[in-house]
Amino acid sequence: MLLNEERKTHMDNLALLFPGQGSQYVGMGRIFYNRYAIARETFEQAEDTLGYSLKEMCFSGNMEQLSMTEFAQPAILTVSMAAFRVFQQEFNIQPALAAGHSLGEITALTCSGTIRYADALQIVRSRGQLMQQAVSEKEGAMSAVIGLKAEVIEQLCKEYSLDERVVVIANYNAAHQIVISGHAEEVRKVGETCLELGATSVVGLQVSAPFHSSLMQPAVSRMREVLGQFQYHDPKWPVLSSTTGRLYEATDDIVEKLASQLILPVNWQAVMDYVAVHAVSAIEIGPRNVLKNLARSAPFQVFGFEKLEDILGFRQGIEDEKERMQSSVTQLVDRALAIIVCTKNRNPQADEYEHGVLGPYAELLALRASLESGKVQATATEVDIAYSLLMSMMIAKQAPMEEQVIRYNQLFQETGHRNLVSEKVLTNA
Repeated sequence: MLLNEERKTHMDNLALLFPGQGSQYVGMGRIFYNRYAIARETFEQAEDTLGYSLKEMCFSGNMEQLSMTEFAQPAILTVSMAAFRVFQQEFNIQPALAAGHSLGEITALTCSGTIRYADALQIVRSRGQLMQQAVSEKEGAMSAVIGLKAEVIEQLCKEYSLDERVVVIANYNAAHQIVISGHAEEVRKVGETCLELGATSVVGLQVSAPFHSSLMQPAVSRMREVLGQFQYHDPKWPVLSSTTGRLYEATDDIVEKLASQLILPVNWQAVMDYVAVHAVSAIEIGPRNVLKNLARSAPFQVFGFEKLEDILGFRQGIEDEKERMQSSVTQLVDRALAIIVCTKNRNPQADEYEHGVLGPYAELLALRASLESGKVQATATEVDIAYSLLMSMMIAKQAPMEEQVIRYNQLFQETGHRNLVSEKVLTNA
């Protein structure tokens, strides 16, 4: 399931990030719906499955209704899915991995092909309803605490969780932002104390239930039953769990992970730590730019697919990367041609020389001409071809293994393309 990370170019080494509940706003998705047929189809699929006008709710509804959990979750999934399909249509890039914040984890699994879109709509509709029903209205609340260490907030939550009244950390969003969840009065008290202890601000979230707290426990077993009704498939690319910051290793994990997610905290910091190691850039796909804003201090660039200036920059980066790759691989072929010319022939058989050297040499020349003219777009495949042709010619010339190793290492050092060569080719080198 995991793609070969060593073979990723800069433009392919991309993480897709999908937002969760709280990112909704009236008007979300309209820009894609108006411009792209694939987005309109995505909304139509959702309305056929859900049985109500989702686009009306998203484009011209009222915020109070859109923020109700049972409506917010299908709406965010649909808008994110529409944006993802537009992204695929526009860029045709296979990402290194995907991750989503809480609800966004289901979106990430759906976009990776693990969950069918129609199934995901039914799952999140049930998820929203069960979460809404788990706690009576106004009994619970959630607040984001800005500018106070998690350890301090954790201790406050313990101190205020008394006599079956609960307040816990629901989201470890970033070093500077922690979300608390639980009974409304206890959430308020912890928030006030956080301000007294130096928090920059405490902001109540636009959610209708205390997610990721033990108050959601009544929904867990029923959510497990809902999830058990559907089939799941191997992902097209790796997907991270938002509670562990680790990859899904098997589809058998999905039911339990998504069910227990309702009461476990989202460890978005762990997700970002993983992305920092395995990707060089990320793009948030869905309403608003909440995740982009959380990643301001991340050691990688995050783009927002809803922001025009971000997409223009992302597109320009791809074009620049293609130009660099084209020039770099052309230089690689030049060096391979020079190396084989300088390698002494020790094979006395003329027919073997003609077949094993002259033929591949002509192929390498043709590859260079195609790269220089732009007829062929340089990718890791062309790097593999160049190395494979060079290796076959070295063998045909009967170059000693010690000399071959020196030549290959020389080429690796000069071009910096070792990370693009497949394991199969490297094993033979």
